[in-house]
Amino acid sequence: MIRPQLLTLVLSIVLCSGCGYFLGPQRGILAIESPNGEKLYFHREVEGLNRDQLVLSTDSNYCSLDPARTIRFLTLQPTVFYRFEGNDLHLFFPGPIAVPPNFSDKVKVVQHEFEGTEYFPLIENDGYKKKGLELVDVQIDKSIFCYW
Repeated sequence: MIRPQLLTLVLSIVLCSGCGYFLGPQRGILAIESPNGEKLYFHREVEGLNRDQLVLSTDSNYCSLDPARTIRFLTLQPTVFYRFEGNDLHLFFPGPIAVPPNFSDKVKVVQHEFEGTEYFPLIENDGYKKKGLELVDVQIDKSIFCYW
């Protein structure tokens, strides 16, 4: 006869071994292409109720991002707009961002910081489209998973 404590222990191990997959961060990726053909990738990672991280990278693999080629948007719920003008990528974000000096050899990143009061006219009635901007909308893809 199996002791109840041993059965509880075994079941707990079996059930929790999959918890990281179901309860871990959820990720998404959005690829954009510059006029010169270089692909850049917006990566999103959502975990819990108040962690929604967005990064822009030259690397498509979220699990092994190179910090020297990654821009992090630091806020609880990042809203980023962008547009290309030639090979210049213009990023519109409500806060400063640090662009690594060697982010890309082919694309120059130009930062436009805006105040919170400037945000609502951009979102309401798709105001950003009237200004020639694209909204970064990275959907969660449950098939993306990092094995550490």
